[in-house]
Amino acid sequence: MFKIDEKGNITDIRARAPHIKLEEEAIRVMKLLPKMIPGKQKGKTVAVLYSLPIAFNVEGDSLKNADRNNILLNSRNTKKPPLFIFDGKEISKEEMKKIDAKLIKKVNVLKGETAVEKYGKKGENGVIEIVKKH
Repeated sequence: MFKIDEKGNITDIRARAPHIKLEEEAIRVMKLLPKMIPGKQKGKTVAVLYSLPIAFNVEGDSLKNADRNNILLNSRNTKKPPLFIFDGKEISKEEMKKIDAKLIKKVNVLKGETAVEKYGKKGENGVIEIVKKH
């Protein structure tokens, strides 16, 4: 969850997940969201609480829990940006920032082996899949 303040900034980011590393990753991804159009009530801009579901896909029976945690931890510290996919199409971070939040149905975050298996070498720094409402 997060708040879109009166100026369209993302504030008060909160996450709930079964593991602290997943919460941290969800918060990191939400901080990448673009500035939004603030809500209005009776003609005045107002802050709006927003909930955005993020589905983590952690797979691989051959990985031990410690290995999975290391993949999450180490991939967070990379300087290279993740791959952004909007409705099945690769986009730049700048294009991602221009997406109207009203068009977003959900955001999937792929990390480690799962990202590389699905997107090849381009996915090695993680993948943020943004699914559009239809």
